[in-house]
Amino acid sequence: MVEAEKIYKEVSRHDPLIMHGIKEAPVYKKRGTVNAQVAEGGERIETILADGTKETQNTAEQGDFIITNPGGEKYIVKPDTFNKRYSPSQEEGVYEAKGYCKAIPNPFQEDVKIEASWGEIQTGDSECMFADTYDPETGALGGEPYIIEKYAFEDTYAKVETT
Repeated sequence: MVEAEKIYKEVSRHDPLIMHGIKEAPVYKKRGTVNAQVAEGGERIETILADGTKETQNTAEQGDFIITNPGGEKYIVKPDTFNKRYSPSQEEGVYEAKGYCKAIPNPFQEDVKIEASWGEIQTGDSECMFADTYDPETGALGGEPYIIEKYAFEDTYAKVETT
């Protein structure tokens, strides 16, 4: 039996529903640790969710960081971003998260796909979260929303109180 191909609603990551929602959203802090290695360049990384769904893919450039979350999800981060979001731990190759974001549940309530800031397609189900980086010192958003699978978000972020 052939499984039907999933249909995704194509949306802009800058859609007003997403942008306004994130602007008004609570602040979350990433918690826990990740494993990371410096890329040699050319590594093709597929982000696979816990349920086996391929969320996106990206190719690392020399000096990028390839991150592996505790649940096994892999993704690529540029060095400047990595240094803002992570700090070294006592253990080699393990980094403590220090990043913040604002996030909202998928406002479309259906499977969606966006063109991510790195130029590849990123998908999410009806329960995914849309997030954007947040600087708690300046109150500035990164301006490049992305998708996080709901359960990965719940496992890696905690809501924080802001004044």
